[in-house]
Amino acid sequence: MLAEDKLREEALTNPLYDDEELTEEDKAAIAQGKEDIKAGKIHSLDEIKRQLGDL
Repeated sequence: MLAEDKLREEALTNPLYDDEELTEEDKAAIAQGKEDIKAGKIHSLDEIKRQLGDL
């Protein structure tokens, strides 16, 4: 197993925990994101890749 794969596996099996409280700004951004999703204002990963091309 490559070192990169080991790091990826470790990150997925033992994710870091963020113990900071959400700010009002964070909460507003989350609410806005949920509204955008409900309104259909979303783009699939494939759409974004087509728009940006190969990076």
